[in-house]
Amino acid sequence: MENNSLLNVAKSFAAEIAVWSENEQNDFMFKDELVRGALNMGALLHAAQFDVNKEAFEFKLARALEECALVEYWLEIVCAMEKLDVEKLTSLKSKAVAIRRTLLKICVLLKKKEKIQ
Repeated sequence: MENNSLLNVAKSFAAEIAVWSENEQNDFMFKDELVRGALNMGALLHAAQFDVNKEAFEFKLARALEECALVEYWLEIVCAMEKLDVEKLTSLKSKAVAIRRTLLKICVLLKKKEKIQ
């Protein structure tokens, strides 16, 4: 899958979170959870490309969706703390929302397709 735009967006997002967290001067206790979630989301999407059966593929997409929701949660908490760059956090959160929406659409479509067959 050379042109997997969702995977490319997730990789870019994970890298952006990782770089942002390393460069951020203010430290917060769950920074590792935020980075882990973003990296796992991208890793799950990457691994899903190589699944040999539909169930494993759908499972990885569902797990990526869960990780994305957790990343959104951590970003909301960081925003609420008002200790970090609000503009950057808002940008990261909007990217996470876009990824979540796309993943959710894919998961719903797969479930609908499953019911039809």
